[in-house]
Amino acid sequence: MLKNGIRIKKQARELIQSLSSDEDEKMILPFMAAAGGYRDALKFTEGSSITFDPETFVQSRPSSMQPFLENMLHLQIFQQVHPLLVFVLLLLVSVRPLLVSVRPLLVSVQPLLVSVRPLLVSVRPLLISVRLLLISVSMLLISVRLLLISVRPLLISVRPLLISVRPLLISVCPLLISVCPLLISVCPLLISVRPLLISVRLLLISVCPLLVSVRLFLISVCPLIVCSLSI
Repeated sequence: MLKNGIRIKKQARELIQSLSSDEDEKMILPFMAAAGGYRDALKFTEGSSITFDPETFVQSRPSSMQPFLENMLHLQIFQQVHPLLVFVLLLLVSVRPLLVSVRPLLVSVQPLLVSVRPLLVSVRPLLISVRLLLISVSMLLISVRLLLISVRPLLISVRPLLISVRPLLISVCPLLISVCPLLISVCPLLISVRPLLISVRLLLISVCPLLVSVRLFLISVCPLIVCSLSI
């Protein structure tokens, strides 16, 4: 059956290629509208090509239109439109099973689409916020880029100074390396002196109240001394 359908389509394409490329669509469409029973007049048998029965075509329409259709059969434009009608009808016939098979799938998918719609509506604010976040990040990156562009001349101007300082740093390195052993040798001495420093700190803390009392005594005695001197 599939092979027959393919052969029918091939025959229809061969017939439609005989149409002139300069056909006026406005002239063809009225004839197609008048030929309402054209499909009933097409005859197809297994192993043969498609044939057109003019008598069946005329009888398929109301009696008031039959004289017009009989005259139309002899017109040149009808002979040109005939292959086009064959192709259109065959195309509709071949597509119909596909549409029928797809319809249940569409019907089954419809509830899923309906259930997904609230989710999409709820996700929309999140997408908007993500879009705004990306815009803000983009602006931040642009500002950072402008900052780097503005800083670049400063870095270029500082580079010669760093190059000039480099030999000084290189010359100081051996000195620092030579000082390191001295610092290492001083560390034990500092550690040994630490208890002494702690004891001195404690002594000062204990002497501090005595000094405060001496200060207060001097403050109290000072007026007497001043009076005695004045006499």
